[in-house]
Amino acid sequence: MKVKSISGILICTMLFGAAFSIKPKQSKIIEKQFKFIPSGKVLVEEDTLTVQAFKMLDHEVTNLEYREFLDEMKTERPDIYSKLEVNEKGWSEHYNQAYLDPMVEHYFKHPAYNNYPVVNITQFAAKEYCKWLGIKLNKDREQKLVVRLPKRAEFIRAGAGDRIGVQFSWGNNNMQNVKGDWLCNFTRIPQSRMSKEGDDIKLKGKYFTSHLTKKEAMLTAETKSYFPSQFEIYNLNGNVAEWIDAENKAAGGSWHDYGYDVRLQSVKIEKESSPEIGFRPVFTYVEKE
Repeated sequence: MKVKSISGILICTMLFGAAFSIKPKQSKIIEKQFKFIPSGKVLVEEDTLTVQAFKMLDHEVTNLEYREFLDEMKTERPDIYSKLEVNEKGWSEHYNQAYLDPMVEHYFKHPAYNNYPVVNITQFAAKEYCKWLGIKLNKDREQKLVVRLPKRAEFIRAGAGDRIGVQFSWGNNNMQNVKGDWLCNFTRIPQSRMSKEGDDIKLKGKYFTSHLTKKEAMLTAETKSYFPSQFEIYNLNGNVAEWIDAENKAAGGSWHDYGYDVRLQSVKIEKESSPEIGFRPVFTYVEKE
């Protein structure tokens, strides 16, 4: 795996004394968190496609939700359990010049991060989660659901909605609102780190971030942060890129990507797990058996 580096990152970890407990999710409660995206047109690269209706989880799968999955799979599928586990050391393996030991120790398991997106899991693990969730949602149902990762066109449709061609899920191509608030979390480049040489823009150093306000996240943010899409879906741009149903591909960009790379059209190629990639399921209906 190619090793990356980050400079100038300070980690402040919230420590709570209470141990977490995982309560079983009721299927009806889970299903209500899936938002309906009607059939419609979508622009993928230069092609206009028609996407059939589907439902998408309104948030990225959280650490708490993924821990529930692992708890069951440990006994139900011990044969593949090791392939489903979170690579908690991914934080330090990817960014060897940053002090991320607190993230290694706390991010996945500590209750302070219950509602943050699970990361450092493979695409295979994300697909297995979808299968497991499908079994949960289909219990005692006549009309069955197919739970899976979204196709790229579905991901873009969920974000762009009826405004075909926009690059961000809040409905336009601006990354700040009229108040100057950033509309997602991503890596920003201060002008003081830029210089112009002829027609080219040169960057001083490799990674940058501007000063953060109290509303913004340094790394990942909670799964229902910033501004939802037309269909009430959060964080389709930035926060974490999301595995899609295409081999080794994730869409939407992450907290560690620059603005151009957190567009709805953006695709990240990754063969392994990454602190920059999470996922969310979608589902469609099938005919009665």
